[in-house]
Amino acid sequence: MLAPAPWDESASDALTVLRAVLRDESFVRTGKISHKISQGARFSCDSNHTALISLSNYHFVQGRGHRPPTPATLPEYITPSGGLILPEGDFDCLMARNGRVKNHERSIGFPFAGKSPIARIIRFQAASKGKTITSRCNLGKIVRQTELLGKYLIMPTSSTVLIFGASYGSLLAAKLLLAGHSVKLVCLPDEAELINREGIRVRMPVRGEDDLIEIDSRRAPGVLTAAPPDAVDAHGFDLAALAMQEPQYGSPGVRGLLEAVAKAGIPCMSIMNMPPLPYLNRIPGLDTGALTHCYTDPTVWAGFDPALVTLCSPDPQAFRPPEEKTNVLQVALPTNFKAARFESRDHTAMLRRMQADIEAIRFETAGRAIELPVKLKVHDSVFVPLAKWSMLLTGNYRCIQKDGMRSIRDAVHGDIDQSRAIYEWVGELCQALGAAPGDLVPFEKYAKAAEGLVKPSSAARALFGGAANIERVDSLVKAIAAQKGMRSDAIDETVALVDHWLGKNR
Repeated sequence: MLAPAPWDESASDALTVLRAVLRDESFVRTGKISHKISQGARFSCDSNHTALISLSNYHFVQGRGHRPPTPATLPEYITPSGGLILPEGDFDCLMARNGRVKNHERSIGFPFAGKSPIARIIRFQAASKGKTITSRCNLGKIVRQTELLGKYLIMPTSSTVLIFGASYGSLLAAKLLLAGHSVKLVCLPDEAELINREGIRVRMPVRGEDDLIEIDSRRAPGVLTAAPPDAVDAHGFDLAALAMQEPQYGSPGVRGLLEAVAKAGIPCMSIMNMPPLPYLNRIPGLDTGALTHCYTDPTVWAGFDPALVTLCSPDPQAFRPPEEKTNVLQVALPTNFKAARFESRDHTAMLRRMQADIEAIRFETAGRAIELPVKLKVHDSVFVPLAKWSMLLTGNYRCIQKDGMRSIRDAVHGDIDQSRAIYEWVGELCQALGAAPGDLVPFEKYAKAAEGLVKPSSAARALFGGAANIERVDSLVKAIAAQKGMRSDAIDETVALVDHWLGKNR
């Protein structure tokens, strides 16, 4: 066994990093199973590389009669993009035989018994006479899926994602976990204790299935943990997802963690209805300084680089069943998350890998493998997530009435002509900002979806539950419209009504 070496954070190239990691681990030889790399070593490739790499996820499987890489032999295995090439013959269970791929499965050992497994998900790409397959090493099983080439390029693509909020955030978490990524949920201490003990459950309707399908995180290939904000170290995450309500980011513990995320330069994807101020800075021509009054505490966003912030439209509708524990979420409308690209190609590529991984999920139920709804769709246009504004102003905020609240369905279909007028007016505002018509969702499609939304919106429920602050997309749309010389009596009425109820609550 080689003597452990201290981790060198200044190491910037893949070869140096891999040598450091190999010095910290022994070889485990069991004939077919191989070398395991220790937890904790991770780095990101620079802009000249093609992938973000988490070395804690590496797991070598060695074919019989082949030596594993060592510090001395690494140069013959390393690639410019930070991957590893193993000679033909290794991974013999994946080799093409007579033009066909042998669909063997091979178990892979885990480095630490009783702890979180390290081998999250590893993609293999290779080639052999133009034949194409894919291989996926997913928590102990090799499942086929990529490109065969003669030599095997091993590139781990799993990511570690920090998600603020364990309620709506559980939906994104469940999809990432099924795709083999690691997730840490930021939530209240009691919620964190429950999730760490029992995991999360996400139930959703699936076309062709009579009953709701339940995703149990304990059976997913990815690893889930949860913690309150003051117990989270912001470093070491590939992505932060913001799934709390906008007013919550000003609370002391959450604010401190959010500031640490900004300082660490972690790319952030917001799945709030209220777009973070740094994201709005990516929209040409907006005076964001004139929009700060729409935010509960605009100063929480001061440390963010707009290039590291993107927006994902939270189109799927979900709620926590009141009779269940807080680790259960039920999806009412299983539509897709629609994210805008980051300014960085590397960060956008990470989102697109997540999109592909989620797309590839096949869920086992009753002896069948089915496709699940709620995908992640990444778009080049920064305006695509703003399509949600029409829905919010037509349905969600109009659930709020002078004498109580109503369902989204009733808000939309109670006066369908007025709903259409509001929806199309907000769409015209988005186009005035630069959106193309194809970035938006037709009213008919939204109205059809709203037929199944039989509960009041979360904004209405919070407001009539006594909340002193809620997300003010209504006020934001009014303020942005004023910058474009646009005004709507219906929007003004909604804003005044929300102001009235917030005044009473305060």
